[in-house]
Amino acid sequence: MTADPLEQVFDLLADGREAEAHAQLDLLIREEPWNGPLHAIRALLRVDQGRLDDAARDAATGVELAEDNGFSHYAVAAVALAREEYPAAITAAREAQRLAAGYLEAALLEARAQAAAGGWP
Repeated sequence: MTADPLEQVFDLLADGREAEAHAQLDLLIREEPWNGPLHAIRALLRVDQGRLDDAARDAATGVELAEDNGFSHYAVAAVALAREEYPAAITAAREAQRLAAGYLEAALLEARAQAAAGGWP
């Protein structure tokens, strides 16, 4: 039985094999270009690399392809936070929470954006 290809990406990342993980994810996106969450995952990886313009493009594609997916909006929020675009980060994090009730990571990201924007008590 073959392992889930996306699981392989995460295993490679956990093993510190980032280049291989990125190559595997790029392959998955070429095979399933309509899969918005794959683009969102790549956006988050690119944030970690500091490739914020590429991350923003991937996050926007993720939402375009999966507008009803909370994770795709979370990726937009994470990119916006990394770019210090706090209002956009807050808006996207709230949309992620609206789409996926109980999305604690999105709530935390919203709180981080609020604090960074100086709007947190």
